[in-house]
Amino acid sequence: MNKHLLLSLFFVGPLACAPAVVPNPPHPVGVDAQFYESGDVGRVTYKTVGIGADGGNAKMDSMKVAIDAAIKEKIANGPDEKKRYMGMREGFFAGIDPHSFATEKKMLGSKRLDANRVTYTAMVEVNVANLRESLQAKGMVADDEDVADAIGNPSIVAVPSKSFRNPKLQTSAETRINEYLQERDFDVLNRTGISDLQEVVSQLGEIAGHDEDEAAQVALALGAEVYITYAATVQTQGSNMKVESQLRAYETTTGRALADATGYSPTRPMGQAQVAMSEAISDAANKVIGMMTKKWKKQAKKGKNFFFTWRGDFSSGAAKNQVFQQMKALGKAKNTLATDGTMQFIVKVKGDSSGLMFSLGSQVEGMGCRVATSRGAMAVISCEE
Repeated sequence: MNKHLLLSLFFVGPLACAPAVVPNPPHPVGVDAQFYESGDVGRVTYKTVGIGADGGNAKMDSMKVAIDAAIKEKIANGPDEKKRYMGMREGFFAGIDPHSFATEKKMLGSKRLDANRVTYTAMVEVNVANLRESLQAKGMVADDEDVADAIGNPSIVAVPSKSFRNPKLQTSAETRINEYLQERDFDVLNRTGISDLQEVVSQLGEIAGHDEDEAAQVALALGAEVYITYAATVQTQGSNMKVESQLRAYETTTGRALADATGYSPTRPMGQAQVAMSEAISDAANKVIGMMTKKWKKQAKKGKNFFFTWRGDFSSGAAKNQVFQQMKALGKAKNTLATDGTMQFIVKVKGDSSGLMFSLGSQVEGMGCRVATSRGAMAVISCEE
């Protein structure tokens, strides 16, 4: 055997015996993703642990783990969308470059798990807005424009809960909620700058059947179809603190609850209350907006609800019945309040209701009444001299 052949066997032999690096499957192998923060609208950061045959595979897996968590926690709404995603998950990850949606912010460490695997721990930021668009294009989650068409792009106002009376934190919380709503193409209404808001609230009076009476009054006075109440508590732990937030969404006309969720911030040093508040609100807003949209879309197929307050002398049964018959002529009417001076109704109208408020004025004139105020799906009708 010649010398060249012996040298060739010497180098090839050991390489032939070395185990080949097995690439990861398309889907994430790691399952550890801990929410860290949502510093900007449309972005969320996770602390993730990726697993792979070598450092490169494990690093890529850590990004996939973050993307997977963002889809499950921030994008897919309800069991149906989550089930659809899980059925298409393998194909989705096989067809993407994780760098398109995720960015490593900080490498925290790597270690050998066993003879064939290593772990890679990192802080990974996910661009949720871009990721949602990609999933919508593939038909894996509902498209925002389709949802907007189905629900008539509802107008929404955020109002602090009765229990939440910290003005400084209120501003921070409401700003973050409105940012999320605007990102999802909702018509966001604001309580500030409305000169006659309190006057209209006074015209409406008590709103029967609503958990948050003051919030419902404001929402109706603005013409909002949905209102979101928010509250938060600051929990101190020595020199650190964290925030827990609660958001609830209601249909304005009926007071029916559409969604509620609790959000949390990471533990932060004292003095960062506004940052923690923003993070806790972001966490809850992601959950509430998704659930609210799904339920609103479902209810919209059954018709649109209107809220009417009548003011006048309704002390006689005949007067009350005349008002009730007028409401029944518009749609399915439900009387929620009846006193000698005030009557309130929720009326569900099927089909096209775009011209209802315009025609209402001429209809009530025959009763000696007038539409004193009309906004959105709310009207105050005065029968007082």
